[in-house]
Amino acid sequence: FYKQNTSQYMSDEERNIKYILIDKRDFISTFMPTENEILDYYNNNSTLFIESEKRSFLQFNFKTLNEAQEFKKTIKNISSYKEVVSYANSENIKYNTFDKLNKDEVIEEISQSLFTLSLNEQSEIIKTALAHHIIILIDIFSEKKLSFNEAKDNIIKIISENDVNNFLIDLENQ
Repeated sequence: FYKQNTSQYMSDEERNIKYILIDKRDFISTFMPTENEILDYYNNNSTLFIESEKRSFLQFNFKTLNEAQEFKKTIKNISSYKEVVSYANSENIKYNTFDKLNKDEVIEEISQSLFTLSLNEQSEIIKTALAHHIIILIDIFSEKKLSFNEAKDNIIKIISENDVNNFLIDLENQ
């Protein structure tokens, strides 16, 4: 339409644009929740503050099944992870130590075995796309509900960000 009718216009098409750049971080302090709002949020959303079971473990990685089998045969009768670490260090066998990981933070093949082990128990050889693994459970941290004080800072952040987002949406819609 415009191109067909350009001869009828007195001047070229122009547009004026105005905008405001708003950083929501500038408003966070304005939307600090009260102690009662924080407590209500904690009580009404208690399932959000359950920390799942976590486990600490050693992980030995081997390129071949044969290497993993030889290592497993050697450590099979060692009852303490500390003794296995001592043996691995003396033989210059590398391993990784993982601390307080939940099921979702470990690849599935390892997670399935890890969360069935007892303290100091050694897994069978676990084959993944990356390697052959043997894991030894060091510690178990049971599922727990975070106390109000442990969750408080996170709740303040959640409520403040939500209130700022709502404020900006209302501002945009005016």
